[in-house]
Amino acid sequence: MHYLELLEKSVIPDFILLDIMMPEMSGWKLVKRLKETAWKNIPVIFLTTRTNKIAKTAGGILGEDYIEKPFDGADLKKRIDKILKATG
Repeated sequence: MHYLELLEKSVIPDFILLDIMMPEMSGWKLVKRLKETAWKNIPVIFLTTRTNKIAKTAGGILGEDYIEKPFDGADLKKRIDKILKATG
């Protein structure tokens, strides 16, 4: 099932954890498509193995946060809580 179809058929999530390298459509393309839809206000957190400066910069602009794998679970929770608190 296509990623956007999941949103159409599901309850709208509070946030989306999104990898950059995915089958079918990259995370970059998916977030661009999301920003063109009614789901444009869903916070996106990139969670990825991409560690280069360009990816970090783009992830910080396109999403609310950019987290590199491997990651600390407590840090991930803290970042998610911060975003949820900011989006109310």
